Amino acid sequence: MELFLCVQNFPKKITQFFVFIFFFALLLYASSQRHWKYTRFDYQAQLFSDKAGYHVYLPALFYYSFDAGKMPLKIDSLTGNGFVLKDNRIITKYPLGVAIFQLPFFSFAAIVDWIFQDQSPYGYTDRQHRAIDIGTAFYMALAMALLFTTFSLSYNHSSLKIVLSLLLILFASNLFYYSSRDAGMSHAYSFFCYSAMVFWLHRIKRQQNSYNLPVLACLIILAFFVRPINMLFILPCLAFYARYLKINFLQSVKQLFRNQIFWPLLSYLMLLSAQLAYNYYAFNKLTLDGYQDEGFYNLFQMDFKLLFFSPDNGLFIYSPIYLIVLLSFCWFYKNKSKQVIYLLMAFVAISLTYAAWNSPTLGCGFGHRGFTEFLAFFSLPFVFFVNQLKNIAFYALVTTSSIAAIILFIFQLHFDGCWHGANHYDWHHFFEVLKHKQY
Repeated sequence: MELFLCVQNFPKKITQFFVFIFFFALLLYASSQRHWKYTRFDYQAQLFSDKAGYHVYLPALFYYSFDAGKMPLKIDSLTGNGFVLKDNRIITKYPLGVAIFQLPFFSFAAIVDWIFQDQSPYGYTDRQHRAIDIGTAFYMALAMALLFTTFSLSYNHSSLKIVLSLLLILFASNLFYYSSRDAGMSHAYSFFCYSAMVFWLHRIKRQQNSYNLPVLACLIILAFFVRPINMLFILPCLAFYARYLKINFLQSVKQLFRNQIFWPLLSYLMLLSAQLAYNYYAFNKLTLDGYQDEGFYNLFQMDFKLLFFSPDNGLFIYSPIYLIVLLSFCWFYKNKSKQVIYLLMAFVAISLTYAAWNSPTLGCGFGHRGFTEFLAFFSLPFVFFVNQLKNIAFYALVTTSSIAAIILFIFQLHFDGCWHGANHYDWHHFFEVLKHKQY
């Protein structure tokens, strides 16, 4: 506690750097401890299943020229079939956005592999696995530093309460799991994009620099290529920030298209061209074709009890911070701004979408990952709510949230990545996982 109290007395820029280093070291240590004892091609490794599917663009392009015949033998099955080798093509159903974020760390690992002549095999070496941990920790730490900067500069909140709020967002949800155990999934990268959007929206409000709007536009474009479905949900979130910060959205869009569209348009066309070229190569058409057997089959039988309260990935079970987030929406509506209704609309839209999906729990995972990254957008009312709490209420919130975080931490240490209960509501299995490892 004394350490956090000292943080409040640091100059702002030093504090921001401290926050970045703190979260980077914390997440890198956690992910390294989680993965160091597992060999490559183990289902607990960094490049396995979906994570290998996001990543495969990089080795396919830089080592194998998208020629499946040059890929290591059975590399698709060795990495959990996150992608498949078929008809001499390398086929993944995932968009290329995550690979874009991983590229700097992939490149550094490739250079080190070349220096040490590591050929075991190209693109899937031990260093390439560790690059996933380092890259994810970097983007998550940068996201936390951006949120800290936003709330400390724009609202002059207590540094202690901001850091504790960010720790609660990380540990009292499944965000920590997707920043460490499943670091190669899209959610940490989406969280970074959304945190950067929150930061840049506040920057636009404070400063009318010519590059602010293009940067925000590029962030939105990157977020689209990381997880396209989320575009349905970030629009009301952006509407909230534009209305709350009194940013003239239509005027900003006109200004962007009139004077500043070159770099966002160029970025979009480059990424779109790359994605369309890959789609045509893999599927002989311009759309990704990985979800043809999945769809909104539960549209007329949505099970919100399963979505929110099931031990099989229920949102409030594995991300209890969302209970406080929804409470903060109510407080914000009453005390600050009724425009928080836009954030509630986003939450409802996410809920309806995944309740209607053929697999509401989204299969293997730790908690409902469809909501994970939106904690970046929902952080503003949450941080405001935490900062207005008096001492007793504040310490009660920190204590109860810490207990929940400890339970979640123990559960994920024992969790092997998939729910193995007899049914969606097998609470006996839930408590058995708390007591004993599944793997």
